Amino acid sequence: MARLARNLFLALAAGAAGGAAASLLQRKDGGVHPTAKRAVKSGMLLYDRLRGVVGEATETMSDIVAEVQAEIEAERTAESAGADDHVVPFEMKATESEKKAHG
Repeated sequence: MARLARNLFLALAAGAAGGAAASLLQRKDGGVHPTAKRAVKSGMLLYDRLRGVVGEATETMSDIVAEVQAEIEAERTAESAGADDHVVPFEMKATESEKKAHG
């Protein structure tokens, strides 16, 4: 995830550098130098690609988290069901010998 954040930062930095370069590389006739336009275009394309990659990674992590949560819940349910097998009933019928002993 840190790698994706770093790549996104680099894309944004490239776009900003391209924008700064565009202002520095203006031609005297008021047009923009083609190199500056290419730099800005490259930065924008890289940013769009990285947005897609980050979106896919986020979706994958979301799926993994959901699967892990389901597994944990299944384990908890299995543990609580197993605990019910060892429960001693509160009310037990007294045997005949116990009835005679207690009157």
